[in-house]
Amino acid sequence: MNSVIWAAGGTGFTFLMTTLGAAMVFFFRGKVNDGIQRIFLGFAAGVMIAASVWSLLIPAIDEAQAQGQIAWLPAAGGFLLGGAFLLLLDTLLPHLHPGSKEQEGVSASWKRTTLLVFAVTLHNIPEGMAVGLSFALAAQHGGDPALYAGAFALAIGIGNAHGYYKGEPEIHLDVLEAVRKFTDIPLVLHGCTGMKEDVIREAIKLGVAKINFGTEIRYKYVEHYEDGLKNLDHQGHSWKLSQYANEKLMEDVKKIILLAGSDGKA
Repeated sequence: MNSVIWAAGGTGFTFLMTTLGAAMVFFFRGKVNDGIQRIFLGFAAGVMIAASVWSLLIPAIDEAQAQGQIAWLPAAGGFLLGGAFLLLLDTLLPHLHPGSKEQEGVSASWKRTTLLVFAVTLHNIPEGMAVGLSFALAAQHGGDPALYAGAFALAIGIGNAHGYYKGEPEIHLDVLEAVRKFTDIPLVLHGCTGMKEDVIREAIKLGVAKINFGTEIRYKYVEHYEDGLKNLDHQGHSWKLSQYANEKLMEDVKKIILLAGSDGKA
């Protein structure tokens, strides 16, 4: 019964999010620009592909492996069946795509609006099945928080962000500590540029296995390059400036390696 409740709740949540997403139409008056349409379609495609891989395919492979089966086979079979199922719905269900004048599927004397709604429903049927299954699977595993997290497709945020911070970042290590109690999966910490060194060390102790200093390294390189332009006898050779910046940057990278406790572990 618990599985049914979670599946219903998860599907209802997805319905609510779909409704909120569709409400974006109220922010546009008249015809929507073709470029804007492509951006929204691309964004939706990216989200759906990511959700399919991380919340469905990978858990399916893990489940099969845990049961001693060929890990990829059930997921691949289900993937193909899902495609065939959607193709069958596309063939049978009367629908009309935006911008099209020709009705698809079984012939029906329905209004244009009804056909467009069915075109959306065509994709929501397998989506609802997948979401419901994800929540039911999590409930059957004793309410495993990791599986619920996968079903909700939530990302862990502890106050960190990419790029330079505007002011001092407020990092919530207590959130990271709580996550560590539920899973021993190695965690990633983005946005370490400008973060205090003691906070980074503590985050590593709490299970962070990968840290990102991309912004700091890029800006340090530019800083050293500009310093070379002013103080180095480069004679207009860019390779001398690059070599100078690289040598200086190596020292910065060494400091990061020592901070992370990664020296001698490559």
